[in-house]
Amino acid sequence: MKTKKNHKVLAGLLILAMIGFTSCKKEEVVKVFGFVQGFVYDGSNNMVLDNVKVEWQVAGKNDSTTATAADGFKVNNLYSGEYLLKFSKANYSTVQYWVDVPIDDFTGTVRGGANKEYMVSVDPEMYPLTAGLKGRVYKNENTQIIPVEGATVRVEIDNSRIMPRIYETTTDADGYYAFSNLPAVNYVYVRVLEYEDGNGERYNGTYNDYSLIAGQTTTINPFTLSQIKDALKLVNTNTWIAPGVATDEFVVSENVVLEFNHDISEAVSKERANSDFPVYMVGGGLTTADYTVTYSGNTVTINPNANLTASTTYTVLYNVYGSQPYAGISSNFSFTTAN
Repeated sequence: MKTKKNHKVLAGLLILAMIGFTSCKKEEVVKVFGFVQGFVYDGSNNMVLDNVKVEWQVAGKNDSTTATAADGFKVNNLYSGEYLLKFSKANYSTVQYWVDVPIDDFTGTVRGGANKEYMVSVDPEMYPLTAGLKGRVYKNENTQIIPVEGATVRVEIDNSRIMPRIYETTTDADGYYAFSNLPAVNYVYVRVLEYEDGNGERYNGTYNDYSLIAGQTTTINPFTLSQIKDALKLVNTNTWIAPGVATDEFVVSENVVLEFNHDISEAVSKERANSDFPVYMVGGGLTTADYTVTYSGNTVTINPNANLTASTTYTVLYNVYGSQPYAGISSNFSFTTAN
């Protein structure tokens, strides 16, 4: 009996030793490392640039390197994730690029760990700050064309990677304005913002698009601002029982109708609101797929595909414009359907 007891003790100790030995073999998640490499180019002539500073951030810490014409640049040891790389050089526009080191599709753990590398190629384009632009702004005041002083003129770069994207100046006493040291990109918006003169008269803004040429100052056609006689506003909707007073008995089978004091342009509204739905309705689980929106003169109609839900509050949001740029209104109203 004593011998059997000793055997049981020895067997138990052996099992514990085996478990301990197995647990010493560390298991780790697969480690993914990425590196980003490429060359930096002059966007105006496609020449490789030298001495470009490359900056990024890892785990809250800043790091940098230099891109050369001979070897380009290389960023090492990036874990899976998104990284923002910023490229800068004297007399060039600063640009930024998002790069993604993929997440490995391996799930689980492996003994001893493992490494896997990904290569991401990026070839940024930078633009020399050698372009210029100039012009003149007028206003049409009771059929008289008069130079505008103090109007804000804005150049918007149509490239989200360039920093900064917006440049502004104002017109002088004779309506002239000028920009220098702009990035020589192929496409920019030039806008004159809505303007109010010293007499309190308001004028619509306007805009056009142009290309900028390295080493040249482009003279563009004059802008003429038209006077705003009556600001755009919502004058009626069938969800009101009185101006600005919402009903709580809206018929669930009816369309929602908005009436404005001026004609509404669907195309301009979509462009200026930067949305396919400058007029939309929410509530009761409604999505933009559940209704259609039509524009006719000064009326906008929301036509649901099915009846609205009873005893439910809905909100209509609108960001609409007339045919003249910047003559717009953005607001909302709510109503409740009948029980």
